[in-house]
Amino acid sequence: MRKKIIRNALLIGLVTGVAAQSGFAEGLLGKQYVEFEIGLMRPGKSSVRDIDSSVLQLGAGVNVPVDPNIDAKFIVSYAELDGRSGGVKLKSQATALQAGLAYHFAPNEEVNPYVGASAGFVYSEAKVSGYGYRDKDDDTDFLLNIGVGVEFDVHEQIAIRPEVAYIKVGSDDDFVAGVSANYWINEAMFAKLGTSYAFDDGDITWSVGFGIGF
Repeated sequence: MRKKIIRNALLIGLVTGVAAQSGFAEGLLGKQYVEFEIGLMRPGKSSVRDIDSSVLQLGAGVNVPVDPNIDAKFIVSYAELDGRSGGVKLKSQATALQAGLAYHFAPNEEVNPYVGASAGFVYSEAKVSGYGYRDKDDDTDFLLNIGVGVEFDVHEQIAIRPEVAYIKVGSDDDFVAGVSANYWINEAMFAKLGTSYAFDDGDITWSVGFGIGF
């Protein structure tokens, strides 16, 4: 049960924000940049929500074009669930490292569809304490992330990106739909807002972030 809660807390966080295949043009595809994000996930399952109704998520990523149509992405993300259930304290932490590629079909066009895939590993740790009892468990799982989406340039400084992704962490998997918008403050900095929904677990996540082009 503890490992399942950890994976539920992480699953949505690994596809939203920096974990998506998500830059000076309106969009982010084909741009070289670093970005940082913070998010909160509302668990869809009441058993998880009773422990922690807002799971903290953090992320950072680097995007590097390797070809006019191909971007390489390197991502680190973190999720933390902390709360109580029946008088027992439960704290779960998970860190994911992944790398991948995104292929976009229409570079520098106003409508730019893309496909992306990344893989890596998730290290998770759970601690349970209460009534004189303490236990600790940790695990490492393989991570796979496959997504498709379209980047729409809607203004000279704004782009919107809807995406659908399949995420697999160990033996657990889910389909996630999300949308994000980025705004270029100037030629070197952008801000980002995103939300997503996990179909199996019903998790909803909101995230904000910023990035620096170089």
